[in-house]
Amino acid sequence: MNKPTDHHARVEALRDQIAEIRDQIESAVDACVPVADALARVDEYVNAAARRAYAGNAAGRFEQQRYHPPALMDEQGALSQRQAFEFIAWVDPETLRKRLHAEVKARYEQRGDTGITDKERRERTVKLTAQLFELECEEERAICNAETVGVWINRRTDADPRAILEATE
Repeated sequence: MNKPTDHHARVEALRDQIAEIRDQIESAVDACVPVADALARVDEYVNAAARRAYAGNAAGRFEQQRYHPPALMDEQGALSQRQAFEFIAWVDPETLRKRLHAEVKARYEQRGDTGITDKERRERTVKLTAQLFELECEEERAICNAETVGVWINRRTDADPRAILEATE
């Protein structure tokens, strides 16, 4: 005869596995892009910042009768980080780019990872999502088996309704 604790232990073990798979899915979704992609983003950002700064801080400002120096302040008079960054990108984009490249590379090296491509991310999440669904179906079958012998186990509020339907068919 099955003891109620056997059923509870089985469901709890499955729930632990479900939590682990969910963590793995979250890790795959949140994983960094490959370092080369991150460095390309740095290049795009520095180039765009330099273009924006030049448009706002053009040398023509110095020629105007009503002189207004290039502003690095916002409307409230506080230093604008965006405008300061754009100005630095305009003045010395290569130094800024080299510094940001070094910082990005150091972060990857510190984590000991190289990032994953979008294809790898998709493949991992598809595989893990399929595993998660199978575990949730197995959990529902275990709950139903427990119910057949009079042991009631609450379902998780975040249980996949498709798994519940799949397991009861």
